[in-house]
Amino acid sequence: MSKFNIGILDDEKPNIRRIKRQGRDQSFNFVEVSLKNDVEEMAEEIISQKLNGILVDYQLKITRPEITYTGVDLVIKLDEYVENYPSFILTAFSDTAENELIDVNKIYEKEAYFNDPSLLNRRIQRQVENYRKAIDKSEEEVLRLRKKDNLTLKEEERLVELDTFIEKHLSKKDSLAKSIKSSSYNKKLDSLLEKTERLLGEIEKL
Repeated sequence: MSKFNIGILDDEKPNIRRIKRQGRDQSFNFVEVSLKNDVEEMAEEIISQKLNGILVDYQLKITRPEITYTGVDLVIKLDEYVENYPSFILTAFSDTAENELIDVNKIYEKEAYFNDPSLLNRRIQRQVENYRKAIDKSEEEVLRLRKKDNLTLKEEERLVELDTFIEKHLSKKDSLAKSIKSSSYNKKLDSLLEKTERLLGEIEKL
């Protein structure tokens, strides 16, 4: 099994080198990601690179004053794009970061990590593995249901639920509403289109 890639975002190069050293001999690679000035562009870049997760510093403007967002802002933005995206924040300002983020389990003391990386490295590995397992398990069930010629109402609802789950974990932007996916909704839409076409045909005859 190939190693998965975790992006590192920090404006201080020495920190990036230290983090890479702490990630040696792990089941993942730390990959440096270039900072962008805009948080939305940054989030899109991370997703486009298909990184399996990120480790981001809280303060990103110590050497880059043009950066207007924090690591917390980036994690929140990523959560808007991808549900439960594996993300972790390293900081020397944990109290401040905790006040800005609901999930405090994403926040880790930077110096503690540099002294002993075992806890955070283990959690990075577990979270990414659990994230992938949840998607893989859902995909397997979707494939099994789609092979069936006829689905019960309960199976159809389950299929829509699984499909929505997978889409939200890949990209919330591309996710369709459940109501639009259901075949019952599509049947209603088809019926409406048929009536509209019939009505238009009758009008043309007048």
